[in-house]
Amino acid sequence: MVIKKNQGQLSIFLGITLIVVMSLLAFIINVGLFVKAKINLQNAVDAAAFSGASTQARQLTNIAYVNWELRNVYKEWMFKYYVLGHLQFLNTGKNYTNISGDGNVDFFLYNPPNMNFNSASSYGSPAEDPYNVPSICIHNNTSKEICSLYMVPGLPRFPAIGVAGISEIHEALVSKLVTEIGKDCSDRSKINFLAALSWAYGSGIKDIPDAPLVATNRPGAWPKAVELAMRIRNLEMIANRPPMKDGLSAQTASQIAIEGSDIALNERPYKAFFSAFKNLSGGKFKDLAYSGGGTGGDLLDELSYNFRLYEIPPTPFSAPPDTVSSLLIPPSATYKVATNGGNVLDKHYLDLQVQMANYATLFSTFTNTKYKFEGSVDAEASCGISKTALPVPGYILGFTKNPEVLTYYAVRGESKFIGLFSPFGGTDLEKGIQLTAYSAAKPFGGRIGPKLFAYNNGFQAVVPRDVLPGGNRKTLSYISGLVNPPGATFYPGYPIPHNNSFWVTNATQSTIGGVPNSGVQAYFGVPNMIYDFESEPQLDRQNDSTTVLQELKKRTGSMPGLEKVGLYHRPQLRALLASLPALKTGFNSEEVLQALVKSKRATKYDAINYLVPDYASINGESKNNAVPFIVPLTDIANGQGLTYKIFAPLVGPNTLYQNAAAAETVVISFIQTSKPAIEVYLKSVLDVANNILANAGAGGVDTVRESAKTIHINAGTGNPTPAPLNNDNCAPDIASIFNHFFFQSAEACGVVPLATMMVDYIGKNSIDGRESYYFAEYYKGADRINPSLLMTAYSPQQRQGADASGKVGHPLNAGNASDAYYAGRNYYSTKFIQLSKVIDQAPTPTGGGPSSTVTDYEAQPLLREHATEKPSDLSSNVKIRNPLKYDATTGINKPYFLDF
Repeated sequence: MVIKKNQGQLSIFLGITLIVVMSLLAFIINVGLFVKAKINLQNAVDAAAFSGASTQARQLTNIAYVNWELRNVYKEWMFKYYVLGHLQFLNTGKNYTNISGDGNVDFFLYNPPNMNFNSASSYGSPAEDPYNVPSICIHNNTSKEICSLYMVPGLPRFPAIGVAGISEIHEALVSKLVTEIGKDCSDRSKINFLAALSWAYGSGIKDIPDAPLVATNRPGAWPKAVELAMRIRNLEMIANRPPMKDGLSAQTASQIAIEGSDIALNERPYKAFFSAFKNLSGGKFKDLAYSGGGTGGDLLDELSYNFRLYEIPPTPFSAPPDTVSSLLIPPSATYKVATNGGNVLDKHYLDLQVQMANYATLFSTFTNTKYKFEGSVDAEASCGISKTALPVPGYILGFTKNPEVLTYYAVRGESKFIGLFSPFGGTDLEKGIQLTAYSAAKPFGGRIGPKLFAYNNGFQAVVPRDVLPGGNRKTLSYISGLVNPPGATFYPGYPIPHNNSFWVTNATQSTIGGVPNSGVQAYFGVPNMIYDFESEPQLDRQNDSTTVLQELKKRTGSMPGLEKVGLYHRPQLRALLASLPALKTGFNSEEVLQALVKSKRATKYDAINYLVPDYASINGESKNNAVPFIVPLTDIANGQGLTYKIFAPLVGPNTLYQNAAAAETVVISFIQTSKPAIEVYLKSVLDVANNILANAGAGGVDTVRESAKTIHINAGTGNPTPAPLNNDNCAPDIASIFNHFFFQSAEACGVVPLATMMVDYIGKNSIDGRESYYFAEYYKGADRINPSLLMTAYSPQQRQGADASGKVGHPLNAGNASDAYYAGRNYYSTKFIQLSKVIDQAPTPTGGGPSSTVTDYEAQPLLREHATEKPSDLSSNVKIRNPLKYDATTGINKPYFLDF
């Protein structure tokens, strides 16, 4: 008999069902946890990319602030040149004192009353000042002003009286007076020369003997510009810290914080890692991973325990030697880090290019001449003024950001996922599913500029910017060429040098600057600038030309309107002149300091073209939404100004220049490589001296020879290079002094060489905190520009003034709405970007098919002045030099990355 027994079937079915349900449940839970972990990892990596790019944004902001200080150094120099160098002029009421209205400025010297100079005189001097060029002339508190006179009358030498004894006494007296007046001419020339020399090259530490006490106790423009340029190079080096080749864990990230801590060299990877790490899950269990504690049986979070962050390295842009991208960077400079150092010239994230020009300020040289008094009587020892150039080769006005080197930050994060029901080894934290996430972000520029000049010859030569007709000709207002008639004979009154091999012109489209030692022949120009504007039409005036350079030409008649841009425009000079507390001949030291500090005030033009810092509150005003960056230190200039410091290292163990001696070596090399430009100057000056001798005429040859030798000791020879000065033979001529100052190393005849002065200058600025910070001056007077107009930063939200697209119109809007100024950035302005925008071209698939294009950025012009204008010299598309490589070295070698 068969008995059917059904007991237990349900248990078996239920058991099988439970296994399936539990498996499905475990699968669902694990998938959910997996998705959660993947999202968590992606969020963490996004935070890392954003943090790293925010660090880059702050570094760019810091560079932009120091770049504005280069602009301020130039403004102070131009104030000394155009205002302090012309104080007597300003008080004569003869010429350009009247600077009201919108006209042109007249720097012409005028003829004394009742004096008739004509080109038919025995010496051939021009009848009137031929060139509208500013020229430094120090009044020196004498009772009679001569700085505005084109020719100081001499002594007439009448026929001898035919009385025995009297004739000899008369001749001896006249000869003695001629000698004394001639000496006074030479002494005045030396005073003017030393003022120009101090303002351009003075160290502010050692006085230049016999230099007038007119702001000559402050560092000159050239040393300060070189110092600031070296500081910016160090900031660039920090921003270009090579990507970490090895992944960062919690322990290794903590270790790198110590390395290079004096300049925060590892700030970017350190902050990027911990921004990611702190966004990971794990709670208190994550702390064990951070501290390095915990072993097999401890409760650790596998996601944070296994997390590694990798900086994806862009292809570095290798800056060629002797170019504007490598100037002042030692060729052998490397990163002083234990983890994957590298050559500093290999730039991963940022390339800064020097904006430099060969400038020449002019000073009044009184040449001892003779002419016909009333057309028949010889007049001797007349002080004819010639405007003599003081060359300042390789002057650094600032930096621009190379648009072909994109600043961005890309990272990859990796970790392991185990889940609640792990089939990969239980609690073994080393096992699990590999998770990977990518992210990229970039800062919003930095307003490092503006681009005043262009480059050619492989970024070795600086040239004027050539733009579309009616476009923004920035070079036009910053350098003036001086056009001399080809082969013209030099006469007193003509500028020195007087040949077109020295001065830049529009006709030649000459280089106006060049990297020393590159073999580029460069020409010199008269410095000029846009200082400020009262209304938009005044800026339009700066573009009103068909040429890229303003040319200073020999006048024929009045020649109205030829020179009209930069400080030749009355509103510009008027704004600069307003730095003086009053208009008078003499000022005490405190008044001069106040004027110099005020001349560096933030202007409307600065606010549009530069990133201008401000401190947290000025009289309660704090509307610019900026992270306060500068910290006021001490009040100066009778409370009208203050000092502040800004992080910009000069020397240090982890910088480009490990100590003061290393920095001095770079500076001295920079001086020595400028020798070809100085040799051009010395040759041109000798040509002038020889011209004076050749046209001396029959009478007064000794006094004229004396005058020629005050210009160049080798007058009458073909040797342009004077012998070095020595204390037993102190030549008084300008050529000898300048040659010794620029190229010798030992002090002689009271002339301290530039190299010696720079050693002292760098040494002073390498101690007492100045090795890491630059100490600057800031004007805070009641008539300063409102801080809310500086647009140091903004918060891009509609309730804070932005439009729907997140743009904030600049308070100094001008022109049509389509041309509005946008200062759309923040101290930490950063945005996420797609990886596909920075990946270079992928190889064509083996089986054919389309390959990807390069980055979207390459479809844009190099520079766009505003929405509708693309300068012709910079209109070509960007060629990104530092993309991410599409290969296994970066881990980006799959087609889906091209859509990531």
